[in-house]
Amino acid sequence: MGFDLNGIRPNGEDKPDAPDWTRKDNEEEKKAYFAWQTNTPGAYFRANVWGWRPIWEAVFALCDDILTPEDYNSGGMNDGYVIDEDKASKIAKKLKYLNISKMCEEREKYLNSLPLEECEICKGTGHRNDKIVQGKCNACNTPFQKEKGIPVGKQKNWECNYPLHEELFKEFIKFCEKSGGFEIW
Repeated sequence: MGFDLNGIRPNGEDKPDAPDWTRKDNEEEKKAYFAWQTNTPGAYFRANVWGWRPIWEAVFALCDDILTPEDYNSGGMNDGYVIDEDKASKIAKKLKYLNISKMCEEREKYLNSLPLEECEICKGTGHRNDKIVQGKCNACNTPFQKEKGIPVGKQKNWECNYPLHEELFKEFIKFCEKSGGFEIW
């Protein structure tokens, strides 16, 4: 699952009509639309759920004077929620000159400081005996876990799946600045 953000008036331009995605005989029209999306600042931004959640959380924490709790909650729903041009512009202005690299480093330090948790799958035993697995727990008793130095029966905190990626965050700020407002799908 991912989050697709579409600019409402990207780069101050009217958006072209989207092609009929159900038709198979309009490939050139689809290619032209994707080319426009790629080459127009503020037209499109995409992040998977693991990348979007920490960006949106950081944006809300830093822009709680711009965004409402409804904006924050709806920003995680993939339902076409709109952040208007005024808010998008204010977000970009506020975030543009922050030290994003330092923010990402601080996020990483925080995530690394979280204590390990008991494995939810095997309840910390390292073994399973259920309909799916009989034997070693495939969540906490794996070579990957051992390689990372994580003891059998333990897992990293779930929040560790949501690091803040510097380049993605910077891309979002540029998108915001040029989007003319955006819809979150």
